[in-house]
Amino acid sequence: MANMGTLIEKGLKAGCLLAVEGCLPDANGARVRPSNVKLSVTEGPFTEAMEMIGGRALLQTKSEEEAIEIGEAIPPCSWPR
Repeated sequence: MANMGTLIEKGLKAGCLLAVEGCLPDANGARVRPSNVKLSVTEGPFTEAMEMIGGRALLQTKSEEEAIEIGEAIPPCSWPR
């Protein structure tokens, strides 16, 4: 979380950070997928998930290169094992 705080601070100072939002735990969610002509709904938690989205940041940059540079600085999340 400290790494994300630093990233947020840098983004605010640079003027490119528009929004930051965290996601709720997967136990609160549902996966909706098309299945033939109807929708298939699976309620969380998703124990089989290998990757989870913990949140998102919305940036407005001057170039693709700037966006990539900022993206590379985003710290990987560390899940308790």
